Amino acid sequence: MESKPHEHTDLPADPPSDMTKRVAEIQKLAKDLGFSGPSDWENEKRFFDQEWGED
Repeated sequence: MESKPHEHTDLPADPPSDMTKRVAEIQKLAKDLGFSGPSDWENEKRFFDQEWGED
């Protein structure tokens, strides 16, 4: 077992600042493309995740 329990967290792999920046970029693009519904947002997010090879 790890001797540093505080090292494991539920935070995403990316630093919070990078994640926030990425989300903002995706939201801006989605808005520019005219996406407005939750399903459109989820589809766009999945497309970006696949496109950039991130989980």
